[in-house]
Amino acid sequence: MVEKQKTTEANEEKNKEYKPVLLLPNISYKTYQLYAIAGKGKNPETTLIICILETCKWLRERFRALDMPKILQVPEPKDYKNFHLEDLRSGFYDVGYILMVEWLPEEKNWSMMLNEPDHGSDPETGDGRPALPGRRFATHV
Repeated sequence: MVEKQKTTEANEEKNKEYKPVLLLPNISYKTYQLYAIAGKGKNPETTLIICILETCKWLRERFRALDMPKILQVPEPKDYKNFHLEDLRSGFYDVGYILMVEWLPEEKNWSMMLNEPDHGSDPETGDGRPALPGRRFATHV
């Protein structure tokens, strides 16, 4: 009887069809972590530099418990006059959090994406909303 069961299980395994895991529709709720009004009285290039440096400052604060990615090692926003668009670099950083920065110098286009797992409302203190397993957040600038 045991021998017959093993044979049946082996046949079922052999006939089993393997296919990729199905991706289901997901609901995306727009929220904003960064908000700014920029450029009052400054030229567009200076405004772009200040916005990039402010975003990198925010990201450095977020990454403070981890090794700091090279792409975030830029001056503080108040020191924007010492930074030039030629100093920008593209980069990718993955430590369970994924940070992608893309700099297109010809177009003067800088973009950033941070993808992170949900750790609840305050992972440092454990206060607030509990994390939802599997949920991820994406921030795009």
